[in-house]
Amino acid sequence: MRSRIVWIVLSVAALAARAAGGPNDARVAALTKQDSAAREKCADDLVRLARGLAEQKAFEEARDELRRAMAIAPADAGCRKEFAKLASAAGKTPDAAREKSTAMREPVHAHCAAVLADVLKAWDGADRPDEFARLATSVKAELSGDAALAGFELEWSEDFGLWLRKKDAARLATGAEFIDGAWVEAADVAKQDAAHADWKKPWVLSDGVHEVRTTMSRLTAKRVLEHVSEFRRVVLDEFTGEWDLKAPRGVLPVIVTATQSEFAAKIREIPAQNNIPNAAAVYLRGSTALNPCFATFEPKDTDGSTKKVGWPGLLFTLRHEIAHQILFEYSKQASGGMGSIGWCSEGLANLLACFEPVKGHWRLRRRAEIPFATGYIPGAFAWVQSNFAEVAPLSKLLVDIGDPTTATAYFVDTVLVDFLLEGDGRRHRASMIKLAQLVHQGRCDATTFGKVFGKVDFPKLQSEWQAFVRSIEIEK
Repeated sequence: MRSRIVWIVLSVAALAARAAGGPNDARVAALTKQDSAAREKCADDLVRLARGLAEQKAFEEARDELRRAMAIAPADAGCRKEFAKLASAAGKTPDAAREKSTAMREPVHAHCAAVLADVLKAWDGADRPDEFARLATSVKAELSGDAALAGFELEWSEDFGLWLRKKDAARLATGAEFIDGAWVEAADVAKQDAAHADWKKPWVLSDGVHEVRTTMSRLTAKRVLEHVSEFRRVVLDEFTGEWDLKAPRGVLPVIVTATQSEFAAKIREIPAQNNIPNAAAVYLRGSTALNPCFATFEPKDTDGSTKKVGWPGLLFTLRHEIAHQILFEYSKQASGGMGSIGWCSEGLANLLACFEPVKGHWRLRRRAEIPFATGYIPGAFAWVQSNFAEVAPLSKLLVDIGDPTTATAYFVDTVLVDFLLEGDGRRHRASMIKLAQLVHQGRCDATTFGKVFGKVDFPKLQSEWQAFVRSIEIEK
Protein backbone atom coordinates (compact mmCIF):
# COMPACT_ATOMS: atom_id res chain seq x y z
CA MET A 1 0.00 0.00 0.00
CA ARG A 2 1.60 3.26 -1.08
CA SER A 3 -0.86 5.95 0.00
CA ARG A 4 0.90 6.17 2.42
CA ILE A 5 1.69 4.06 5.41
CA VAL A 6 4.68 1.81 5.00
CA TRP A 7 5.08 -0.65 7.80
CA ILE A 8 6.59 -4.02 8.50
CA VAL A 9 4.55 -6.97 9.65
CA LEU A 10 6.59 -9.94 10.72
CA SER A 11 3.99 -12.46 11.76
CA VAL A 12 4.71 -14.05 15.10
CA ALA A 13 3.66 -17.35 13.59
CA ALA A 14 6.39 -17.00 10.98
CA LEU A 15 8.91 -16.07 13.64
CA ALA A 16 7.91 -19.16 15.62
CA ALA A 17 8.35 -21.32 12.53
CA ARG A 18 11.92 -20.08 12.12
CA ALA A 19 12.66 -20.38 15.82
CA ALA A 20 11.44 -23.95 16.21
CA GLY A 21 14.59 -25.37 14.66
CA GLY A 22 13.35 -28.95 14.69
CA PRO A 23 11.82 -31.62 12.46
CA ASN A 24 8.43 -29.87 12.52
CA ASP A 25 9.76 -26.83 10.64
CA ALA A 26 8.16 -27.85 7.34
CA ARG A 27 4.81 -28.55 8.99
CA VAL A 28 4.80 -25.22 10.84
CA ALA A 29 5.78 -23.37 7.66
CA ALA A 30 2.91 -25.02 5.79
CA LEU A 31 0.46 -24.14 8.56
CA THR A 32 1.72 -20.56 8.61
CA LYS A 33 1.03 -20.33 4.89
CA GLN A 34 -2.46 -21.81 5.39
CA ASP A 35 -3.09 -19.36 8.24
CA SER A 36 -2.07 -16.35 6.14
CA ALA A 37 -4.17 -17.45 3.16
CA ALA A 38 -7.27 -17.93 5.34
CA ARG A 39 -6.82 -14.53 6.98
CA GLU A 40 -6.47 -12.83 3.61
CA LYS A 41 -9.55 -14.64 2.29
CA CYS A 42 -11.53 -13.30 5.25
CA ALA A 43 -10.12 -9.82 4.65
CA ASP A 44 -11.37 -9.99 1.05
CA ASP A 45 -14.84 -10.98 2.26
CA LEU A 46 -14.89 -8.12 4.76
CA VAL A 47 -13.77 -5.65 2.09
CA ARG A 48 -16.72 -6.68 -0.08
CA LEU A 49 -19.01 -6.28 2.93
CA ALA A 50 -17.58 -2.81 3.60
CA ARG A 51 -18.19 -1.77 0.00
CA GLY A 52 -21.80 -2.87 0.29
CA LEU A 53 -22.21 -0.89 3.51
CA ALA A 54 -20.62 2.19 1.94
CA GLU A 55 -23.10 1.98 -0.92
CA GLN A 56 -25.83 2.24 1.74
CA LYS A 57 -24.07 5.36 3.15
CA ALA A 58 -23.20 3.41 6.30
CA PHE A 59 -19.65 4.75 6.27
CA GLU A 60 -18.75 4.26 9.93
CA GLU A 61 -20.06 0.70 9.83
CA ALA A 62 -17.98 0.14 6.68
CA ARG A 63 -14.87 1.45 8.43
CA ASP A 64 -15.57 -0.88 11.35
CA GLU A 65 -15.55 -3.88 9.01
CA LEU A 66 -12.30 -2.74 7.45
CA ARG A 67 -10.78 -2.35 10.92
CA ARG A 68 -11.76 -5.96 11.54
CA ALA A 69 -10.11 -6.98 8.28
CA MET A 70 -6.90 -5.16 9.22
CA ALA A 71 -6.87 -6.81 12.65
CA ILE A 72 -7.44 -10.29 11.21
CA ALA A 73 -5.00 -9.89 8.30
CA PRO A 74 -2.21 -7.54 9.41
CA ALA A 75 -0.14 -8.15 6.28
CA ASP A 76 -2.99 -7.60 3.79
CA ALA A 77 -2.67 -4.42 1.71
CA GLY A 78 -6.11 -4.62 0.06
CA CYS A 79 -8.16 -3.84 3.16
CA ARG A 80 -5.86 -0.91 3.98
CA LYS A 81 -6.24 0.51 0.49
CA GLU A 82 -10.02 0.27 0.87
CA PHE A 83 -9.88 1.90 4.31
CA ALA A 84 -7.94 4.84 2.85
CA LYS A 85 -10.78 5.46 0.38
CA LEU A 86 -13.27 5.79 3.24
CA ALA A 87 -11.08 7.75 5.65
CA SER A 88 -12.83 11.07 5.19
CA ALA A 89 -16.29 9.78 4.26
CA ALA A 90 -18.80 11.13 6.78
CA GLY A 91 -22.47 11.40 7.46
CA LYS A 92 -24.99 9.83 9.78
CA THR A 93 -25.99 6.30 8.79
CA PRO A 94 -29.63 6.21 7.65
CA ASP A 95 -31.87 4.12 9.93
CA ALA A 96 -32.77 1.77 7.08
CA ALA A 97 -29.09 1.22 6.30
CA ARG A 98 -28.30 0.51 9.96
CA GLU A 99 -30.99 -2.18 10.09
CA LYS A 100 -29.77 -3.66 6.82
CA SER A 101 -26.13 -3.61 7.96
CA THR A 102 -26.77 -6.24 10.65
CA ALA A 103 -28.38 -8.57 8.15
CA MET A 104 -25.47 -8.04 5.75
CA ARG A 105 -22.82 -8.51 8.43
CA GLU A 106 -23.90 -11.71 10.20
CA PRO A 107 -23.51 -14.26 7.36
CA VAL A 108 -20.14 -12.81 6.33
CA HIS A 109 -18.81 -12.97 9.88
CA ALA A 110 -20.09 -16.52 10.32
CA HIS A 111 -18.44 -17.65 7.08
CA CYS A 112 -15.11 -16.02 8.00
CA ALA A 113 -15.21 -17.59 11.48
CA ALA A 114 -15.80 -21.03 9.95
CA VAL A 115 -12.89 -20.61 7.51
CA LEU A 116 -10.55 -19.60 10.34
CA ALA A 117 -11.84 -22.38 12.60
CA ASP A 118 -10.47 -24.92 10.11
CA VAL A 119 -7.02 -23.37 10.55
CA LEU A 120 -7.46 -23.42 14.33
CA LYS A 121 -8.02 -27.16 14.16
CA ALA A 122 -4.73 -27.49 12.32
CA TRP A 123 -2.82 -25.39 14.88
CA ASP A 124 -4.50 -27.36 17.65
CA GLY A 125 -3.46 -30.63 16.06
CA ALA A 126 0.11 -29.41 15.70
CA ASP A 127 0.07 -28.35 19.38
CA ARG A 128 1.12 -24.75 18.66
CA PRO A 129 -0.37 -22.77 21.56
CA ASP A 130 0.81 -19.30 20.53
CA GLU A 131 -0.45 -19.42 16.95
CA PHE A 132 -3.68 -21.03 18.14
CA ALA A 133 -4.28 -18.34 20.78
CA ARG A 134 -3.68 -15.42 18.42
CA LEU A 135 -6.01 -16.80 15.76
CA ALA A 136 -8.67 -17.82 18.29
CA THR A 137 -8.57 -14.30 19.71
CA SER A 138 -9.14 -12.82 16.25
CA VAL A 139 -12.13 -15.11 15.64
CA LYS A 140 -13.66 -14.43 19.04
CA ALA A 141 -12.94 -10.71 19.24
CA GLU A 142 -13.53 -9.60 15.66
CA LEU A 143 -16.15 -12.05 14.40
CA SER A 144 -18.08 -13.03 17.55
CA GLY A 145 -17.22 -16.54 16.46
CA ASP A 146 -18.54 -18.51 19.45
CA ALA A 147 -20.34 -21.01 17.21
CA ALA A 148 -17.22 -21.70 15.16
CA LEU A 149 -15.17 -22.11 18.35
CA ALA A 150 -17.63 -24.43 20.10
CA GLY A 151 -15.34 -27.42 19.65
CA PHE A 152 -12.51 -25.84 21.67
CA GLU A 153 -12.25 -25.30 25.41
CA LEU A 154 -11.02 -21.73 25.76
CA GLU A 155 -10.11 -19.49 28.65
CA TRP A 156 -9.54 -15.73 28.56
CA SER A 157 -6.14 -14.65 29.90
CA GLU A 158 -5.95 -11.05 31.03
CA ASP A 159 -2.21 -11.48 31.51
CA PHE A 160 -1.61 -12.38 27.87
CA GLY A 161 -4.58 -10.57 26.33
CA LEU A 162 -5.44 -13.76 24.46
CA TRP A 163 -7.98 -16.58 24.38
CA LEU A 164 -5.98 -19.67 25.35
CA ARG A 165 -6.76 -23.35 25.24
CA LYS A 166 -7.65 -24.30 28.81
CA LYS A 167 -4.91 -26.91 28.90
CA ASP A 168 -2.34 -24.25 27.89
CA ALA A 169 -3.63 -21.83 30.53
CA ALA A 170 -3.29 -24.58 33.15
CA ARG A 171 0.25 -25.34 32.07
CA LEU A 172 1.26 -21.67 32.05
CA ALA A 173 -0.15 -21.37 35.57
CA THR A 174 2.52 -23.85 36.72
CA GLY A 175 5.28 -21.54 35.46
CA ALA A 176 5.97 -23.49 32.28
CA GLU A 177 6.35 -21.61 28.98
CA PHE A 178 6.27 -22.47 25.29
CA ILE A 179 9.67 -21.37 23.99
CA ASP A 180 11.18 -21.94 20.54
CA GLY A 181 8.61 -24.54 19.56
CA ALA A 182 8.56 -26.62 22.76
CA TRP A 183 7.23 -26.51 26.30
CA VAL A 184 9.85 -25.66 28.93
CA GLU A 185 9.06 -26.57 32.52
CA ALA A 186 9.11 -24.01 35.33
CA ALA A 187 12.51 -24.99 36.75
CA ASP A 188 14.21 -24.57 33.39
CA VAL A 189 12.34 -21.33 32.71
CA ALA A 190 13.72 -20.02 36.02
CA LYS A 191 17.25 -21.00 34.96
CA GLN A 192 16.86 -19.14 31.67
CA ASP A 193 15.52 -16.06 33.45
CA ALA A 194 18.43 -16.16 35.90
CA ALA A 195 20.86 -16.25 32.96
CA HIS A 196 19.32 -13.02 31.64
CA ALA A 197 18.99 -11.17 34.95
CA ASP A 198 21.97 -8.91 34.22
CA TRP A 199 22.09 -5.99 31.76
CA LYS A 200 25.21 -7.53 30.22
CA LYS A 201 22.93 -10.25 28.84
CA PRO A 202 19.28 -9.13 29.06
CA TRP A 203 16.35 -10.79 27.38
CA VAL A 204 15.99 -9.33 23.87
CA LEU A 205 12.75 -10.12 22.04
CA SER A 206 11.86 -8.52 18.73
CA ASP A 207 9.06 -8.55 16.18
CA GLY A 208 11.23 -6.85 13.55
CA VAL A 209 10.06 -3.32 14.37
CA HIS A 210 10.13 -3.10 18.17
CA GLU A 211 12.73 -4.75 20.36
CA VAL A 212 12.07 -5.29 24.07
CA ARG A 213 15.07 -5.50 26.38
CA THR A 214 14.75 -6.43 30.03
CA THR A 215 16.42 -8.25 32.91
CA MET A 216 12.98 -9.20 34.18
CA SER A 217 11.43 -12.50 33.12
CA ARG A 218 11.11 -13.63 29.53
CA LEU A 219 7.37 -13.73 30.16
CA THR A 220 7.42 -10.00 30.96
CA ALA A 221 9.35 -9.28 27.77
CA LYS A 222 6.90 -11.36 25.76
CA ARG A 223 3.83 -9.65 27.27
CA VAL A 224 5.26 -6.20 26.58
CA LEU A 225 6.19 -7.10 23.01
CA GLU A 226 2.77 -8.63 22.30
CA HIS A 227 1.02 -5.50 23.59
CA VAL A 228 3.33 -3.08 21.78
CA SER A 229 3.07 -5.01 18.50
CA GLU A 230 -0.73 -4.99 18.54
CA PHE A 231 -0.87 -1.35 19.64
CA ARG A 232 1.48 -0.37 16.81
CA ARG A 233 -0.88 -2.01 14.33
CA VAL A 234 -3.82 -0.11 15.82
CA VAL A 235 -1.97 3.23 15.62
CA LEU A 236 -0.85 2.75 12.03
CA ASP A 237 -4.22 1.39 10.92
CA GLU A 238 -5.94 4.46 12.37
CA PHE A 239 -4.17 6.71 9.84
CA THR A 240 -3.94 4.38 6.86
CA GLY A 241 -3.87 6.40 3.65
CA GLU A 242 -3.93 9.75 5.46
CA TRP A 243 -0.48 10.17 7.00
CA ASP A 244 2.95 9.66 5.45
CA LEU A 245 4.35 7.24 8.04
CA LYS A 246 7.27 5.00 7.10
CA ALA A 247 8.85 2.28 9.22
CA PRO A 248 12.37 3.22 10.33
CA ARG A 249 15.39 1.22 9.26
CA GLY A 250 16.29 -0.75 12.34
CA VAL A 251 14.44 -1.70 15.50
CA LEU A 252 12.84 0.64 18.02
CA PRO A 253 14.14 -0.10 21.53
CA VAL A 254 11.79 -0.57 24.48
CA ILE A 255 13.78 -0.95 27.72
CA VAL A 256 11.78 -2.37 30.64
CA THR A 257 13.05 -2.29 34.23
CA ALA A 258 11.84 -3.72 37.51
CA THR A 259 13.17 -0.87 39.66
CA GLN A 260 13.44 2.89 39.65
CA SER A 261 17.21 2.75 40.08
CA GLU A 262 17.56 0.66 36.91
CA PHE A 263 15.15 2.97 35.09
CA ALA A 264 17.24 6.01 36.01
CA ALA A 265 20.52 4.26 35.21
CA LYS A 266 19.38 3.12 31.74
CA ILE A 267 18.09 6.61 30.89
CA ARG A 268 21.38 8.17 32.00
CA GLU A 269 23.20 5.95 29.51
CA ILE A 270 21.74 8.21 26.82
CA PRO A 271 24.05 11.24 26.35
CA ALA A 272 22.81 14.43 28.06
CA GLN A 273 19.87 12.64 29.68
CA ASN A 274 19.91 13.32 33.42
CA ASN A 275 16.29 14.36 33.98
CA ILE A 276 14.44 11.27 35.25
CA PRO A 277 10.67 11.67 34.87
CA ASN A 278 8.09 10.88 37.55
CA ALA A 279 6.37 8.44 35.21
CA ALA A 280 6.14 4.75 34.44
CA ALA A 281 7.39 5.30 30.89
CA VAL A 282 9.13 7.90 28.75
CA TYR A 283 10.10 8.28 25.08
CA LEU A 284 13.31 10.20 24.55
CA ARG A 285 12.77 12.18 21.39
CA GLY A 286 15.89 13.11 19.47
CA SER A 287 16.98 14.31 16.05
CA THR A 288 18.57 10.98 15.15
CA ALA A 289 16.64 7.79 14.37
CA LEU A 290 15.60 4.88 16.62
CA ASN A 291 15.15 6.77 19.87
CA PRO A 292 14.23 4.53 22.81
CA CYS A 293 11.22 4.18 25.05
CA PHE A 294 11.84 3.28 28.70
CA ALA A 295 9.30 1.73 31.07
CA THR A 296 9.45 0.69 34.70
CA PHE A 297 7.33 -1.25 37.17
CA GLU A 298 8.59 1.03 39.94
CA PRO A 299 7.90 4.64 38.94
CA LYS A 300 8.36 7.72 41.09
CA ASP A 301 5.29 9.49 42.39
CA THR A 302 4.94 13.26 42.36
CA ASP A 303 6.12 13.37 46.00
CA GLY A 304 9.38 11.65 45.05
CA SER A 305 8.50 8.27 46.54
CA THR A 306 8.59 5.12 44.44
CA LYS A 307 5.60 2.86 43.87
CA LYS A 308 5.44 -0.72 42.63
CA VAL A 309 2.86 -1.01 39.84
CA GLY A 310 1.29 -4.00 38.14
CA TRP A 311 0.47 -4.63 34.51
CA PRO A 312 -2.74 -2.51 34.42
CA GLY A 313 -0.98 0.42 36.07
CA LEU A 314 1.81 0.39 33.49
CA LEU A 315 -0.20 0.09 30.29
CA PHE A 316 -1.75 3.53 29.75
CA THR A 317 1.55 5.36 30.20
CA LEU A 318 3.37 2.75 28.10
CA ARG A 319 0.89 3.17 25.24
CA HIS A 320 1.18 6.97 25.45
CA GLU A 321 4.97 6.84 25.12
CA ILE A 322 4.93 4.13 22.44
CA ALA A 323 2.50 6.31 20.47
CA HIS A 324 5.03 9.15 20.65
CA GLN A 325 7.79 6.78 19.56
CA ILE A 326 5.83 5.41 16.60
CA LEU A 327 4.63 8.76 15.29
CA PHE A 328 7.94 10.59 15.68
CA GLU A 329 10.15 7.75 14.45
CA TYR A 330 7.87 6.90 11.52
CA SER A 331 8.05 10.59 10.51
CA LYS A 332 11.85 10.81 10.48
CA GLN A 333 12.00 10.26 6.70
CA ALA A 334 10.64 13.82 6.32
CA SER A 335 12.03 15.33 9.50
CA GLY A 336 12.86 19.01 9.42
CA GLY A 337 13.88 19.71 12.99
CA MET A 338 12.67 19.57 16.57
CA GLY A 339 9.76 22.01 16.51
CA SER A 340 6.72 21.13 18.65
CA ILE A 341 3.11 22.03 19.33
CA GLY A 342 2.35 20.49 22.71
CA TRP A 343 -1.42 20.17 22.56
CA CYS A 344 -1.15 18.33 19.24
CA SER A 345 1.58 15.80 20.06
CA GLU A 346 0.57 15.17 23.69
CA GLY A 347 -3.16 15.16 22.97
CA LEU A 348 -2.73 12.70 20.11
CA ALA A 349 -0.51 10.35 22.16
CA ASN A 350 -3.00 10.46 25.03
CA LEU A 351 -5.93 9.82 22.69
CA LEU A 352 -4.20 6.82 21.13
CA ALA A 353 -3.39 5.49 24.61
CA CYS A 354 -7.17 5.33 25.15
CA PHE A 355 -7.34 2.51 22.59
CA GLU A 356 -7.52 -0.72 24.59
CA PRO A 357 -8.15 -4.38 23.83
CA VAL A 358 -11.52 -5.48 25.18
CA LYS A 359 -11.28 -9.29 25.29
CA GLY A 360 -8.94 -8.98 22.31
CA HIS A 361 -10.88 -6.36 20.32
CA TRP A 362 -9.04 -3.02 20.23
CA ARG A 363 -11.21 0.10 20.31
CA LEU A 364 -11.21 3.65 21.60
CA ARG A 365 -12.60 3.71 25.13
CA ARG A 366 -13.91 6.94 26.63
CA ARG A 367 -13.85 5.75 30.20
CA ALA A 368 -14.93 7.43 33.44
CA GLU A 369 -11.68 6.28 35.06
CA ILE A 370 -8.53 4.60 33.83
CA PRO A 371 -6.02 2.42 35.72
CA PHE A 372 -2.90 4.47 36.39
CA ALA A 373 0.09 3.53 38.54
CA THR A 374 -1.33 2.08 41.78
CA GLY A 375 -4.88 3.39 41.39
CA TYR A 376 -7.11 5.28 38.99
CA ILE A 377 -7.31 8.74 37.49
CA PRO A 378 -10.28 10.41 35.79
CA GLY A 379 -10.71 9.55 32.15
CA ALA A 380 -9.96 12.55 29.94
CA PHE A 381 -13.39 12.56 28.30
CA ALA A 382 -15.25 12.28 31.59
CA TRP A 383 -13.25 15.09 33.20
CA VAL A 384 -13.69 17.50 30.27
CA GLN A 385 -17.41 16.78 30.00
CA SER A 386 -17.90 17.41 33.74
CA ASN A 387 -15.64 20.47 33.92
CA PHE A 388 -16.16 22.13 30.56
CA ALA A 389 -16.75 25.54 32.17
CA GLU A 390 -13.13 25.46 33.39
CA VAL A 391 -11.70 24.75 29.93
CA ALA A 392 -10.07 27.67 28.14
CA PRO A 393 -11.63 28.73 24.83
CA LEU A 394 -10.32 27.27 21.59
CA SER A 395 -9.11 30.70 20.51
CA LYS A 396 -6.50 30.32 23.28
CA LEU A 397 -5.93 26.56 23.27
CA LEU A 398 -5.22 26.19 19.58
CA VAL A 399 -2.59 28.93 19.31
CA ASP A 400 -0.61 27.86 22.39
CA ILE A 401 2.39 25.77 21.30
CA GLY A 402 3.75 24.98 24.79
CA ASP A 403 3.61 21.55 26.37
CA PRO A 404 0.78 20.79 28.82
CA THR A 405 2.01 21.00 32.40
CA THR A 406 -0.92 19.58 34.39
CA ALA A 407 -2.99 16.41 34.28
CA THR A 408 -6.10 18.41 33.40
CA ALA A 409 -4.29 20.08 30.50
CA TYR A 410 -3.54 16.60 29.14
CA PHE A 411 -7.23 15.72 29.51
CA VAL A 412 -8.29 18.78 27.53
CA ASP A 413 -5.74 18.19 24.78
CA THR A 414 -6.88 14.55 24.45
CA VAL A 415 -10.50 15.48 23.85
CA LEU A 416 -9.55 18.41 21.64
CA VAL A 417 -7.59 16.16 19.27
CA ASP A 418 -10.47 13.67 19.20
CA PHE A 419 -12.85 16.52 18.30
CA LEU A 420 -10.64 17.70 15.45
CA LEU A 421 -10.32 14.15 14.11
CA GLU A 422 -13.90 12.93 14.54
CA GLY A 423 -16.18 15.86 15.36
CA ASP A 424 -18.64 17.62 13.07
CA GLY A 425 -18.74 14.77 10.55
CA ARG A 426 -14.92 14.54 10.37
CA ARG A 427 -14.88 17.98 8.75
CA HIS A 428 -11.58 18.98 10.36
CA ARG A 429 -9.84 15.60 10.09
CA ALA A 430 -7.69 16.29 7.02
CA SER A 431 -6.38 19.53 8.51
CA MET A 432 -5.75 17.90 11.90
CA ILE A 433 -3.73 15.11 10.30
CA LYS A 434 -1.76 17.57 8.16
CA LEU A 435 -0.93 19.52 11.32
CA ALA A 436 0.04 16.32 13.16
CA GLN A 437 2.36 15.35 10.32
CA LEU A 438 4.17 18.69 10.46
CA VAL A 439 4.42 18.53 14.25
CA HIS A 440 5.87 15.01 14.23
CA GLN A 441 8.28 15.98 11.47
CA GLY A 442 9.42 18.92 13.60
CA ARG A 443 8.35 21.32 10.84
CA CYS A 444 6.20 23.58 12.99
CA ASP A 445 6.17 26.82 14.94
CA ALA A 446 3.65 29.29 16.35
CA THR A 447 2.29 30.05 12.87
CA THR A 448 1.69 26.48 11.73
CA PHE A 449 -1.85 26.05 13.05
CA GLY A 450 -3.01 29.15 11.18
CA LYS A 451 -1.28 28.08 7.98
CA VAL A 452 -2.90 24.62 8.07
CA PHE A 453 -6.41 25.49 9.26
CA GLY A 454 -6.63 28.89 7.55
CA LYS A 455 -8.92 31.57 8.84
CA VAL A 456 -10.91 30.02 11.69
CA ASP A 457 -14.34 31.19 12.82
CA PHE A 458 -13.58 30.60 16.50
CA PRO A 459 -17.10 31.27 17.84
CA LYS A 460 -18.52 28.72 15.41
CA LEU A 461 -15.74 26.20 16.16
CA GLN A 462 -16.28 26.73 19.89
CA SER A 463 -19.97 25.92 19.49
CA GLU A 464 -19.12 22.71 17.58
CA TRP A 465 -16.56 21.77 20.24
CA GLN A 466 -19.05 22.27 23.06
CA ALA A 467 -21.69 20.19 21.26
CA PHE A 468 -19.12 17.43 20.68
CA VAL A 469 -18.17 17.32 24.36
CA ARG A 470 -21.82 17.18 25.43
CA SER A 471 -22.45 14.25 23.06
CA ILE A 472 -19.66 12.04 24.41
CA GLU A 473 -20.88 8.75 25.86
CA ILE A 474 -18.79 7.87 28.89
CA GLU A 475 -18.10 4.23 29.77
CA LYS A 476 -18.64 3.63 33.47
